[in-house]
Amino acid sequence: MWLRRLTPLIGGVLCAPLFVVLPMELTVATPSPHPVQGAESESAMVDPAPAASPPRVSAQELNEARGQLSTDSAGAKDLPGTGVSVLKTTGPTTANPQLAAVAVTWERGSADRSVPQIRTKKSGSWGAWETMTVDDGTGPDANRSGPKAKSRQGSELYMVSGATEVQARIIGTPGKAPNDARLTVIDPGRSEADETVGTAQVGAANAVAPRPNIYTRAQWGADESWRTGTPENNNPRGIVIHHTADTNNYTAAMVPGMLRSMYRYATKTLGWDDIAYNFIIDRWGRIWQGRAWLYPEQPVFPAAHLSNNDRAVGVSMLGNYESEVLSSAARNSLVSLMAWKASLHGINPSGSLMMFNNKSGRNEWMPTINSHRDHYYTACPGANLYPLVPAIRREVIARVSASSGGGGGTGQPVKPATSVFRDFDGMSDSDILGRDAQSRLTLSSPNGKGDMTAMELIGGPGWGSFDMVSIVGDWDGDGALDVVARHPRTADLWLYPGNGQGGFLTPRVIGRGWNDMQTIVAPGDWDGDGKPDLIGTNRVNGNMYFYGGNGRGGFAKASVAIGHGWGGIKSFAGVGNWKGDGRPALAGVTFNGLGVLYYGSGKGTFAGQENQPGSWGSFSSLVGISNAYGDKKAGILGVAPDGKASFGTRSADGTVSWKGINRSYAGYHVYAG
Repeated sequence: MWLRRLTPLIGGVLCAPLFVVLPMELTVATPSPHPVQGAESESAMVDPAPAASPPRVSAQELNEARGQLSTDSAGAKDLPGTGVSVLKTTGPTTANPQLAAVAVTWERGSADRSVPQIRTKKSGSWGAWETMTVDDGTGPDANRSGPKAKSRQGSELYMVSGATEVQARIIGTPGKAPNDARLTVIDPGRSEADETVGTAQVGAANAVAPRPNIYTRAQWGADESWRTGTPENNNPRGIVIHHTADTNNYTAAMVPGMLRSMYRYATKTLGWDDIAYNFIIDRWGRIWQGRAWLYPEQPVFPAAHLSNNDRAVGVSMLGNYESEVLSSAARNSLVSLMAWKASLHGINPSGSLMMFNNKSGRNEWMPTINSHRDHYYTACPGANLYPLVPAIRREVIARVSASSGGGGGTGQPVKPATSVFRDFDGMSDSDILGRDAQSRLTLSSPNGKGDMTAMELIGGPGWGSFDMVSIVGDWDGDGALDVVARHPRTADLWLYPGNGQGGFLTPRVIGRGWNDMQTIVAPGDWDGDGKPDLIGTNRVNGNMYFYGGNGRGGFAKASVAIGHGWGGIKSFAGVGNWKGDGRPALAGVTFNGLGVLYYGSGKGTFAGQENQPGSWGSFSSLVGISNAYGDKKAGILGVAPDGKASFGTRSADGTVSWKGINRSYAGYHVYAG
């Protein structure tokens, strides 16, 4: 939640009842959209007179202020129940009567036990004070903001229409006034193209669910010189729903100016790199591009949900859904947009992902389609929209399933040899497994930015009994990925069926006599039958054996020897579609440090191998990964005995290029495979 109230002064516009089609006559534009500068003024807030005895806020005013704040918001927690005074104030400031955006900002970290308020002057009379919400859960992550963003923070943006002047004040505990408080008033400017923004960018069926029509930044008049940097990929594993304004009483022609105000406030006032959200949907169901992209399908970092911007798409509804209801057009567009993004990025709309819950201070499992208030102190996306999210999620699941011809999930069949097939926790990335010093099972994933995430616990103690553990793919055919583990003392091979959310169902033994195996690797679908397989090398006779899975939790047939002289391999990894030819590959390191890539034929045999330059002898474990740098390409994680790790990727000449990463696995045993 980031944008707030629009003073309801627009005659003849009525709030829509639930799921009513909103009439809007928009003709094809004749004026051409162009960047609109607009204007902004800042006024320093001062101590009220007399400063030694600040005026007290009456009990009635305090009750009204608290009533305007959601009980789950940060403001409700900051505003005391008694002893509240006016701490800072401004004089009247001129506003554009057509549309103005107003906010209060201050030195970051200095606001405590206080909240900002604003009032407007219309038709010569001042209205009542209204409390502005402060949502610290919106914004860029620390490493994606400039110096100004690190020094300033502020209220949500307050939309004003029909007012000639505005005034702001801050109320709270005496002596707790924020430092360097300022009132910002934005005039978004006007373009003739605002009235008829033209035709949305036509959608495309380039994913399982088609891309809906989207109005671009150019159509709402974004000045691209305001943003900083190049749009950067995140690794979307979920979608977070937000809302913005505090009423739906805006006209269609006002929407571009509202978006420009949000953009200016983010970039010019707060120093962010861009507008907060990836997409904004107005009450007529028009989908607007929020943050800049290099191409429509690019998964771009939002600045919408702190601590989780790296893993989720940010979609905001333009309206106050604390008091208003969602139109049928807006709801349908929200479902269409989320179905497209889910199928495009491999997000399972019926699954779960791990997100940082800022309310509890820890990582927790949440639905892949969730709301801002699920993981932050905020009312967002509003009391009337929040209860609809489970039903909207079901509509997205049905839309994706229908687009793919049924079957649920993302509608995209997993092809282990050519896709990421180690997404054990359902977060749409490739995972690796390890164990900590207490023998508990842990999981880590590439973050898409050249590093790995911290190890997360997914299993209790006792995993020290297994010397080989690997994510094997969907071994039992239930749609969730599974884990196989070899117990060296009993020589049993165990199947730990996954539940699709990073946990396990009841394990069972699926093989006996596996103690002669020196390595066991899960290569994905090695023989092209659409089912995951296993490959092992025997330390006694040096043979390599192929074990074809039957897709039902067992083996299709007895093992088949597919090679001889493999006793010199120290560690193997299944690296999937390494060459981009749709065929599986293996990466191996010998005991004397030679690195080798082995290319499968896709039919259960080998098509060739390439010895690699340099020494791989420092690696004790190799693990196949993907999306190391946000490009969805196959890669290798090499881990040394001291925990130092490196990414191996395919270079232009076909060899493996290694680069060290920051993440250390010291104190962990990383399982090969």
